[in-house]
Amino acid sequence: MFNHFNFSKEEKKIAKTYFDAADVILANAIKNDDLSLKTKINKDGEIDIKWISDATIIEKTKDKAGNIIEKQRPIIDLVQQGGGMWGIALLGYCYILEKVGIRFYSHGGTSAGAINALFLASISADVYKEPPIIETDSNRGALKSEILTLIVSNMDFSSFMNRGGIVGKIQKTLFKNINSKGLPIFLGLASLIIIIGMYFSAGLLLNDYNMSVADVRYFSFIIGTCNIFAFFILIYILFAKVLGENFGLNTGNPFLFWVRENLAKLHVNSTQDLYDCLSETKLIRNVDTDDLKGDLKTWIKSNNLKTPNSSDETEEKPIVISEKVSQQLAVDSSKYYKVENPKIVLITSNLSHNRIVRFPKRANEYWENHLKVHPAAYVRASMSLPFIFNTFIPNSTTHYEAFDDAKNKVKLKARMVDGGMLSNFPIREFHRSSSKAPSFPTFGVLLSKRSEIKSEDILEGQRNSLLNYVGSYVKTFRNFYDNDFLIDNEEIRDRVVTVDTRRNPEKSDAQINWLDFWMTTEDKRLLFIRGAEAAIRQLDKFDWKTYKDLRIKLAKDAI
Repeated sequence: MFNHFNFSKEEKKIAKTYFDAADVILANAIKNDDLSLKTKINKDGEIDIKWISDATIIEKTKDKAGNIIEKQRPIIDLVQQGGGMWGIALLGYCYILEKVGIRFYSHGGTSAGAINALFLASISADVYKEPPIIETDSNRGALKSEILTLIVSNMDFSSFMNRGGIVGKIQKTLFKNINSKGLPIFLGLASLIIIIGMYFSAGLLLNDYNMSVADVRYFSFIIGTCNIFAFFILIYILFAKVLGENFGLNTGNPFLFWVRENLAKLHVNSTQDLYDCLSETKLIRNVDTDDLKGDLKTWIKSNNLKTPNSSDETEEKPIVISEKVSQQLAVDSSKYYKVENPKIVLITSNLSHNRIVRFPKRANEYWENHLKVHPAAYVRASMSLPFIFNTFIPNSTTHYEAFDDAKNKVKLKARMVDGGMLSNFPIREFHRSSSKAPSFPTFGVLLSKRSEIKSEDILEGQRNSLLNYVGSYVKTFRNFYDNDFLIDNEEIRDRVVTVDTRRNPEKSDAQINWLDFWMTTEDKRLLFIRGAEAAIRQLDKFDWKTYKDLRIKLAKDAI
């Protein structure tokens, strides 16, 4: 599986520094008496299934002697928030969860989160049979997050910013200094100097016509004001010219082809390939005695299966029911324990028709032969940051598996931008509101802290300014879809963790620059570590039984 990538020794060396740092953080957390990880993780460094889920998968991996063995792994659905270059933190988060034995069933994400979700879904489960791609002292198989880290962390993201010339240089300067306090001051002073210069230049010209002082002032005001209007019109024209008909500084094509190239190495070249890869994951429903109805107990007994209390050997343990038996349970028990298929949800925003779009589910609305659409198109649509990248418009050339197939046609054209405009954290898509007890949880990882209501007198202490008002207006528009769901479902808080993207949390609140596509290796490593720390916090606070009991209680209260 790794042969197609040809990672260099230097690339592996850099990635190893990320993994080593995360391993140290995890080891220290397990030894920390103030955390619960010591009781959750066994001597092999794997988390006990009971802390994560009832449902599991059987994974084929290698033992110390190199023999293929089967291991039962807990599963989760994973939803990842978008956030530009902060997305590197998602790699560290996934690495820790995978290392302790957790596996991902369904995936959801937006923008950077969509990129990570697509690659994780596209890497075959056969990876766990392989030895780690980077040497390690641990006796375990390779991990999906290891491959993904090597793909992403060593990528020169600046190549995606393919605008050249003076515009490209200005773009680089602005993005690299976006967090600088001096940048708005410089831009404000520059604008003020231009405006003042327009007034004074008009007066200097009029002085040559021997006008009176009053006339000079009058005509200077009129001409100067007209010049300012002309200036803003000129700025508008320049921006329109620079952005082009697709309103982006950069085409986005280098990113699209980078994703295509790497997915090809994973043998995923179409939506059908993606679905096939997802279907490799076979869920096993572990049934606890408390979940069983009378008819289920009878069915299990008639099929010579054991309940948790039927012998000392299985005391306090769930019975493991295979996929085949789970499907039979679904038939024989009015579909009470139906096995759900894994899915992937990648979010983008359709500006033409004012709606949220969930790919690949809605791909058939935009392309005729949707199963042949290349999945790279979905993440290209999801990461189209407004004005930074061209708006995404479905086409029949670069967005299909094959460029020259006459059957590959566009059904509906639309302009799409970053999914974060409407839903940057699509955990709503994985929430099951039925009265059935959940089989496994959905974990979510945020790259930016969500706003919380702290008091009734929320206006007290807030700075009342036009800029704050406009900023809050835009923020509310961007986050309403996600925040409304999170507020109404507070039980979700133990399944969601926020990555701390501050450069030095103990000394300042300065954030790592999320638009720094020219990011240094050190900053990438720091983000990876921040993601690993977030994963450890989530493992420490999450208790499957407590969460499951809460969900059952909420379901009963709603009846």
